[in-house]
Amino acid sequence: WFIDDKTALTVYTNQWFGKGSGEIGSDIRETDTNKFHPNNSTFGGDWKSQDYSLNFKREFDKPDHNLILDAFFSKANNPDARNMHNTYPEDDIYFEDRVNKTDNIRVNLDYSNKISDNIKLEAGVQYRNEKNDNTLLTDRRVDIEGTLIDPSTNFDFTRDFFSAYVNYNQKIGKFGMQLGVRAEQFKDKGDYVYNGIEASIKNDKLDFFPSAFLTYDITEKGQLSFNYSRRIDRPWIGQLSPVPEWSTPLMSSVGNPDLKPEYTDNFELGYLQRVGKNSISANVFYRKIKDNIFRSVLEDETNPEKYIQLYENYDKVNAYGFELSFNLVPTKWWSSNISGDFTHNTMVVTRMDDFKKPYQYEIDANRLTARMNNTFKLTKSISLQHFFMYQGKYRFVQGEMQDMWRMDLGARYTFMQGRASLSARVSDIFKTFYGRLEMYDPSRGYGNFRWEAQTLNIGFTYNFGGKVRSRAEAQQNKSENKSGGVGF
Repeated sequence: WFIDDKTALTVYTNQWFGKGSGEIGSDIRETDTNKFHPNNSTFGGDWKSQDYSLNFKREFDKPDHNLILDAFFSKANNPDARNMHNTYPEDDIYFEDRVNKTDNIRVNLDYSNKISDNIKLEAGVQYRNEKNDNTLLTDRRVDIEGTLIDPSTNFDFTRDFFSAYVNYNQKIGKFGMQLGVRAEQFKDKGDYVYNGIEASIKNDKLDFFPSAFLTYDITEKGQLSFNYSRRIDRPWIGQLSPVPEWSTPLMSSVGNPDLKPEYTDNFELGYLQRVGKNSISANVFYRKIKDNIFRSVLEDETNPEKYIQLYENYDKVNAYGFELSFNLVPTKWWSSNISGDFTHNTMVVTRMDDFKKPYQYEIDANRLTARMNNTFKLTKSISLQHFFMYQGKYRFVQGEMQDMWRMDLGARYTFMQGRASLSARVSDIFKTFYGRLEMYDPSRGYGNFRWEAQTLNIGFTYNFGGKVRSRAEAQQNKSENKSGGVGF
């Protein structure tokens, strides 16, 4: 709703309904006797989620001087009922009912003022509240050294988050800078019950995150830059909840209530060169990461034959590498972006030996990734898109991820003077994007993981006017951010 020439109100909602059922097999064969044990489970769920957002934007008299208010609310209820029938290590029939309820509120207020041609000031505040009710109810009883344990679990978690930031931008001749700082106060409170025993999580911390982005124009088309920033990635509910995400006779996937936030100090030196409509950028970087969050597999202390997949913290990670990016426009009808990066990581994690004494374990690992994105404009109204990505082998503490790649193709047809469009996209057309890993610790193993990578998407868009759709997409992108980090 364009209230006047300088004031606009945008309302956005997304309603999602899903229903599914299926069967999971986790069969086991004993290598010494070749005896086969079939294990299976059936599952079903009826899932619902709702997103609502309100955006108010006020432009002032001069350009680049505005005030933006964003308010967002989401609600979800995702039940999951499973009937389990295992024959290993013994015949066992039981049910597992999981319920995951979430309520999220977020309010942003952002102010931007271009004071002069060379000076700009940005500031803002944010409030966020996240509530999760995660439960597991089962009639299964686990025998641990002659004692029957009820693995039913209830986890209630609330996070309150307050933050404020200010950025100062200035251009002085060939020199440019952006200096900023963000203050974040978060409070975590979690209560959970396992086998009648109550436990809790409590965190209350104030953090400051400075940033500095400096540039120097060597020539009209060549620019040197130096950047520093500090950031945080907080564990989200799935990484914290002790309620098992899934379980098989030999492995369960759970969260870790003791997981710490991950802090990163990032240093980057770069060079950008423009040649006509083309550009090339090169960057070298160093990242110092404390309490890096990663997923690991550990032996179940209650049974040496079983394993638990959960999240842990590395003590520290030191990473350095370089990035290259090419933005090319070979012809009027073809534009291309090609990029790649190489990273060397040194990872340190603390483990316990057989005598329960801590020791530090260190590994070195290299990682290479590459991407290509092409757009072909066949006519004014028809365009084709091509995307390719490659990710090389990657060593981690317990094993090695194998390389993987994918290719996507898409097309878009625009009509009605650009107000309407039809689009189609096929992702992972050769069905090559899946994970393969080799495990060395705690036991030798091999894994092959496929997810919903190969998809066909067909869409129709009609724009009634203004930039409503872009604002709605921005709200949706914010709602889908589950990394635990915060950006404005």
